[in-house]
Amino acid sequence: FCLTLKVILFMLDGSAVDMRDPVLDLNVLTNEIKQYSEKLATIPALVFLNKSDADPDLFDYNKGRVTYHSPYDVVCGSAKEGTVKSIQETITKLHRLLQKADPLKFPTYDYENIK
Repeated sequence: FCLTLKVILFMLDGSAVDMRDPVLDLNVLTNEIKQYSEKLATIPALVFLNKSDADPDLFDYNKGRVTYHSPYDVVCGSAKEGTVKSIQETITKLHRLLQKADPLKFPTYDYENIK
């Protein structure tokens, strides 16, 4: 599967309602990927910090920590709320990563005029 995989999307719990640490979770996931395959570890990635609808103060605190420690871009939102802005931003950033990985298969797309 490493040969066809173009982008990795990490979805992390930004509210830590289950007492998990999203920075630690991202470190564990990236280290496991590196241990599995150095090639896989070079694939572009994006972090979606989920549950922005939960505890806002804790989410903002974790957002700052994840953004600081993450080697990847971080997009925030709520899968439950399904805010159009966060979904569109995530799709746009994923598509740009895919374009870099394979420009012929993923041509330029007009992100501003999605209807």
